[in-house]
Amino acid sequence: MADLSRDRGQLILVGGFVIAVTFVALALILNSVIFTENLATRGESIGGSGGAETRDIVDEATGELIAHANAHNNTEDAFPAQNVSAGVADLDTALGSQLAAQGQILDVRYVETVNGTRIAHNDTTQPFVAADGSADWSVQSGVEQVRDVGLNVSRASLATGSPGSCSGCFEVTFSDGADDWSVRIYDDGSEVAVTSYVNGNPEGTCTTPGPTAEINVTTGVVGDRECQPLLFGEGLDRTSTLDVSIDNGDQAAGRYSLVTDASPSLLGALLDGPGSSGSPRETYAVYSTDVIVDYQTGTTNYNATVRVAPGEPR
Repeated sequence: MADLSRDRGQLILVGGFVIAVTFVALALILNSVIFTENLATRGESIGGSGGAETRDIVDEATGELIAHANAHNNTEDAFPAQNVSAGVADLDTALGSQLAAQGQILDVRYVETVNGTRIAHNDTTQPFVAADGSADWSVQSGVEQVRDVGLNVSRASLATGSPGSCSGCFEVTFSDGADDWSVRIYDDGSEVAVTSYVNGNPEGTCTTPGPTAEINVTTGVVGDRECQPLLFGEGLDRTSTLDVSIDNGDQAAGRYSLVTDASPSLLGALLDGPGSSGSPRETYAVYSTDVIVDYQTGTTNYNATVRVAPGEPR
């Protein structure tokens, strides 16, 4: 016979998580911590499956806190980290209260952040050129870590080419000073194509249909599919710092953003600064955040320090 009481308990946990995360979202908004997406839409059952699953839920929620803090409250160096810290505290309060009613303990504690820079282009009417109009330009130098390099590109804005003949196509390059890894995005005549290169030699191509293409360079996703050839940083010395550059920025338009662990340059020539509405611009950001997840039940004692850095290379 099915254990109906256990099933009811799981439903209560699911409902409790939904309610708790809804309260977190409301608290963050009331406290001016930007959290515009409702975490409750995930409908996950926190505490229902064990410590590792609870850790993953906290990881995802903290990642969303980081993304929203970076995108919306970023005009001063301290703001993103302060907002993430406040958000983690609210997450701990809401979820901990819900689980306490079920005889479980969840303690989520903010530890520290690594600050960095978010660079973004949001003006879909303008190509991916620098603030001064340069089509070939240096995005950022001396980067030790980069994550969440995402683009939404209009196919109509792209040059036409092929993997072996695309010298005038939009290209983003990561260089360690000795070797280059780059991605070119172009129209292959029927779809948006994305080709990765090591020192100018094509490694593989993925395509996606439609008038626009969602691409994440660091996680290797083109459209809604994983792109195996898009192996970020292949051939590079990952112990060296990286320089990030764009070539033929006038051959692509749409939106893009990336987060690095380097400080904003604030030079103003190639990138508009914090507080500007121009594109592209650099703003203060959190690169990564460490949180402690301590979860206890009658049969489980789980404790881990979780490093949260959404969209890091796979």
